[in-house]
Amino acid sequence: MVYPLFLNDIVKLASHPSNPLHRLKTPLSSPSAERLRFIVFLAEKLNVLSSMGTGWTAGERFDEFLEGEPGQWWAEFFNAFLEENDWDELALTVKLKSIGNRPSPSRARKFVIENIREGETAGEFSSRLKEEARDFYRKTRGWILRRQSREAEWEELEEKIIFAVVKELRWLAILREEEPLAFTQEGRFLLEGKIPKIPLEKPLVKPDFEIIAPLNTHPADIFFLEKVAEPISSHGVYTYRITRSSIMQAMEAGIGTRQIVNRLGQWGPVPENLRENILRWGARFSRIKLRFGVVIEVEDPHLLQELMHINRLRNLILPLNSKYALVKTENLEEVRRILRSGEYYSEVPREWSDKKIVFLTSNQAEALKKFLKERVEDLKFPFNVIIEEVIEKL
Repeated sequence: MVYPLFLNDIVKLASHPSNPLHRLKTPLSSPSAERLRFIVFLAEKLNVLSSMGTGWTAGERFDEFLEGEPGQWWAEFFNAFLEENDWDELALTVKLKSIGNRPSPSRARKFVIENIREGETAGEFSSRLKEEARDFYRKTRGWILRRQSREAEWEELEEKIIFAVVKELRWLAILREEEPLAFTQEGRFLLEGKIPKIPLEKPLVKPDFEIIAPLNTHPADIFFLEKVAEPISSHGVYTYRITRSSIMQAMEAGIGTRQIVNRLGQWGPVPENLRENILRWGARFSRIKLRFGVVIEVEDPHLLQELMHINRLRNLILPLNSKYALVKTENLEEVRRILRSGEYYSEVPREWSDKKIVFLTSNQAEALKKFLKERVEDLKFPFNVIIEEVIEKL
């Protein structure tokens, strides 16, 4: 039984777009930028992921992906791979553009798949096609250049294409990872246009707060674990742990503790000590409303009091202490506009030294986070103030 691990990689990319390679480390593979681009390209084609600069977020079909059967989505990814006509995106080790009189990448890719013989290594497969070059050229209508004596061109172009396709078929779990070449049982089903049935297992919740998720855990369950628990390891299985910090982060994302306990209960009995801790942490954290935003600093404590008396600002900023306040990210532009109009703040660089309000630099923001963490009891404010955006230059 083979489970297409790239399906669970996708939910990790959607959960943590800022650090995709770290989160892509699965129990049977290491992070790979090449594999990442391959997965993301197909996921974007299917509207499962959406590009957001350096990372990715959930696409229009992501919820459908979480609710669907892995076998059906496996087939969708494989079909998208077969039909894609851009070598530069999918044959990642080859840059062909319009070299020679070649057929479409889709046609050439299908030809490679049809000619795979189980029991051969990838190198033997490539050599056999090279020996059959004339027949190969005729069938593919111009894949191999007409001058068959040009050995270097085979090695630089055709052989690279063959190895790239083999690698991609392994990433899609159509071919087994090891040599010699061999199709997985599910890969055979997909080649025949059938949907493979994938038996799924549920995560195991342990009394020590660890959660063991088998390789064939449904992507929706992996997505939930990424939101409420901390990843511990990926040696043979996915291992997570529920912690105070992970519960707080889950609550920040809008996932309530009752919801967490109920979801864990769907997988099996929830240890009583774990249940009690989750609910106790939730009761404590729910008394604090966390904010995402930008930290600002005032030169005079009286100035912050003055700002709080401005009706338009009162509900847009949150005081941390006498000198620091937090601006919700969604309110940032409005706050800046009000401060400029009241001459509290200037965006002209030469006047920076004279302005009354400062948006902290990244180093200053980190120092403030440390300051708050050390004095959480004094300030009556949560230690994990999250600075989503820091303005260094305006």
